[in-house]
Amino acid sequence: MTNDWRKQLDAQLKDLAIAAQQYTDLTTEKRIALTRLINAIWQSDKLVHP
Repeated sequence: MTNDWRKQLDAQLKDLAIAAQQYTDLTTEKRIALTRLINAIWQSDKLVHP
């Protein structure tokens, strides 16, 4: 995994997190934003298993 790819992935995850935070109530839009964020985290292999 190259450093540029990691930076790009980190930026994408940050953007998705910011998008999810923009919704105050649990609306359909917030659920979609959270689902996209969770899927991106899952696919990134950034999850740490103790």
